Amino acid sequence: MKIEDVKKDGEKLQFKIKDTDLSFVNAIRRLCTESVPVLAVDTVEFTKNDSVLYDEIIAHRIGLIPLKTNIKSFKLREDCSCEDKECNKCMVKLKLSVKGKEVSSKDMKSTGVEIPFDMPITKLTQEQELEFVAEAKLGVGKEHAKFIPGLIFHTYEENEKEVTFNVESWGQMKPQEILASASEVFAKKLKEIDKAVDKA
Repeated sequence: MKIEDVKKDGEKLQFKIKDTDLSFVNAIRRLCTESVPVLAVDTVEFTKNDSVLYDEIIAHRIGLIPLKTNIKSFKLREDCSCEDKECNKCMVKLKLSVKGKEVSSKDMKSTGVEIPFDMPITKLTQEQELEFVAEAKLGVGKEHAKFIPGLIFHTYEENEKEVTFNVESWGQMKPQEILASASEVFAKKLKEIDKAVDKA
């Protein structure tokens, strides 16, 4: 397998793969979209919402806001020993309290979490208020689309016998980090197969 013509442009990464099997390339693509851990808002508790939008609509918007953090400092909920209690090893809280202005993702406050983009949530009139506490956790794309780290796709050139692989991050992590994380998951799965075969 040969990797050629690597192009990096901000949140985008593109490269060509030669002398490989399409099923292998597709396995990498699926691991990137389904198995790479990503931090995203999972639950939202509203204390005030005078906006024109229902709680559910705002919660859905918040869930799709990219959150950037050191993923290795968190555990997946199923791998944590906290038994779904409040725990800074598998979850983090974000708070928002705004009155009388346009509300955006940058209005959410938290420790250890960066919000890379200023994304609109809703608009408030002078007397309207919005206040909530959101809980974010690690998850993977096969659990919910909000945990997919980016747009990952490939095209095949029949004449050239090569695959063009594209990774476009939503902002939670760099595209090369998405690939590295997918590779770690792949290696872990192969080790699990080896152990199972050895025990048989």
